[in-house]
Amino acid sequence: MRAASSREGTAHGSADDVNSSAEQYDEAVLTARIEAGNASLREAGFDAVPCLIGT
Repeated sequence: MRAASSREGTAHGSADDVNSSAEQYDEAVLTARIEAGNASLREAGFDAVPCLIGT
């Protein structure tokens, strides 16, 4: 039996923890990162349709 990891069931280990560093993020930074991710998906050949909700 393997021991349970302390990160088991959480986001990928390289993912940013926005709860501990929320002051580093603002709407412009998050929007740019989302757009970059969507562009990467398109460039990789995925036909993704993002669902963005405006507020």
